[in-house]
Amino acid sequence: MQLKWGNENTLAGWYWLCIKILFTWYWFLQMRSMIRSSGSYLYPAGICKLYHFNFLFTGPGKWTLVLLLLVCAALYISEKRMLLATGALTLLTCLIISRSESTGVLLRATAYTPLFAVQFIAYLFAKFNTGFNLAFYRQQYAVQIIAAIYTVAAISKLSASGLSWPQDGSSLFAIQMLKGFSAEYFDTANVSALQKGHLLANGLLAHKQELKLLLWGSLLLELFCFTATLHPRLKLIYGIALTLMHLGIYLSMNILIGGLVYPMLTFFINPLYLFYLLIQKLRSTTAA
Repeated sequence: MQLKWGNENTLAGWYWLCIKILFTWYWFLQMRSMIRSSGSYLYPAGICKLYHFNFLFTGPGKWTLVLLLLVCAALYISEKRMLLATGALTLLTCLIISRSESTGVLLRATAYTPLFAVQFIAYLFAKFNTGFNLAFYRQQYAVQIIAAIYTVAAISKLSASGLSWPQDGSSLFAIQMLKGFSAEYFDTANVSALQKGHLLANGLLAHKQELKLLLWGSLLLELFCFTATLHPRLKLIYGIALTLMHLGIYLSMNILIGGLVYPMLTFFINPLYLFYLLIQKLRSTTAA
């Protein structure tokens, strides 16, 4: 028996379903956190520069937002009314992130908005063009957006510091490390976080040349991230490399940009689908 999602075969259908489940899970946790912590409207950002939407961030308004998110997420995962679902998710996500950043808190989650937007565009193209390869482009557009974010990040570094960025970074990296762990200390009063920051910073100061090579590697990885859009194997390789880069940043600087890392993991690696394949392989081996 063949399971179908839309007009796709079993594996392609499961691949897309796993992307949606994982992506929606990360996204919903981020949105819920932003809604719950949304405070005073201080620094208008994004769409909130046009209107503050205060009524949506009262007690009843927040519950209404969460309900709308759940309904749209259910439509999205079940592949129902996708134009409505992706369009509504784009607008709601933009609104919630804009409101959150208007409170002065920058959570770097803005990637979620264009990721839903390009999926909406893919479904819109498919509606008016029967020959449009929806199964490919609804994922490919998202991969392109993520790759573009990394490439722009590298261009920004080069624009600010030129080719000296790795050299400057190796000299000042210890300060950045202390900053990350100091933030945790001031948030939690956990002295061990401050001690860990000093220990790592002193260790890296003794290995500046190795750090310089790592920074060159991360810069080139970001700059040429567009190559991940050329082939599925390149996408997987890039996903693993970027995951290791973010893991290094987290361990050394106590910084995790979840609004970018989690979508990258989902669209580049799709770990939930790999887990599904592993389960299927184990089942077939057991049956044999």
